[in-house]
Amino acid sequence: MNLSTEDLAKWLNLNDGTIRKWTTERYGAFLSAEARGGGGRTRMFNEQDARIFAFIADRKDKGQKRADIEQALESMHLNGWNELPEMPPQPIGFSETLVSSDAAQLVMDKQRGIMQQNIDMLEETISTLERQLTDSHERNQILQQDLIDAREQLGHAKGELSALQSERMNRQERDELMMKIGRLEYELNMLRKQQGDDD
Repeated sequence: MNLSTEDLAKWLNLNDGTIRKWTTERYGAFLSAEARGGGGRTRMFNEQDARIFAFIADRKDKGQKRADIEQALESMHLNGWNELPEMPPQPIGFSETLVSSDAAQLVMDKQRGIMQQNIDMLEETISTLERQLTDSHERNQILQQDLIDAREQLGHAKGELSALQSERMNRQERDELMMKIGRLEYELNMLRKQQGDDD
């Protein structure tokens, strides 16, 4: 867990001003960006930052000069901080705890595993939805084609009905014309007969 300036100072039996001073001196080059702070940001110290401060405090208590401390820090930095001493025991009544790098890594690995499971589930859900969407699209295309065919069939049916209606009307007109012709022929025959009687 990360420590604030006040928590780290209490753990190492230092004052807050000393912690802030060390972050702005050459020791800041060995600290994380969160520990260096600046720009109005609140300083937060991770386990490595805290152990570096514990090492500095111990060496200063032993009277070592800053140049010697910096040289020792640089050497440990080049070796991946493998030689960096552990934190001293917590003072009595101190409630904050630091999580070791290995434990923190295990927690992070577990969280990544859970996140990966969630990602896998989401990807599977998306794949299923995409397949359903594809199937739905294909069904929609089939329905659209059926609709087009039905409309074409309806158009043909209406055309045939119109043609049948026109044909029926023409037949009626022909019937009326035949009746009219028949009447004219009858009238003509009657006129011819009347003319013969007059002779």
